[in-house]
Amino acid sequence: SLSLSLWPSILILPPCWSLAATSPIPFRFCICACKHRHGTFATGGCDGMVYVWDGKNRKRLCQFHRYPTSIAALAFNDSGSKLAIASSYTFEEGEKDHPADSIFVRMVSEAEVKPK
Repeated sequence: SLSLSLWPSILILPPCWSLAATSPIPFRFCICACKHRHGTFATGGCDGMVYVWDGKNRKRLCQFHRYPTSIAALAFNDSGSKLAIASSYTFEEGEKDHPADSIFVRMVSEAEVKPK
């Protein structure tokens, strides 16, 4: 069984944790950010995708468009209305040409983060 640790607002995932049971294509997480108001959280991975999850019901609520490269960091603002997304190549495929590092700030709607 997997254990997730929550310390005050940082969710720590075990290394190489995949969602094979809930996703048709297993993938690995790089980073996670919690949104306390609804008990949901966002994850980002080496595939450049960001997903919002309902941890209690073990359901994916939504996914955002693909970012230029790996998701290196995620953080919600205090109200949970914005999500900062850092896109940066994390060398998962070794040294190669890659897009420039970028930071995106995305407005988050209630429909995207509220459990259904």
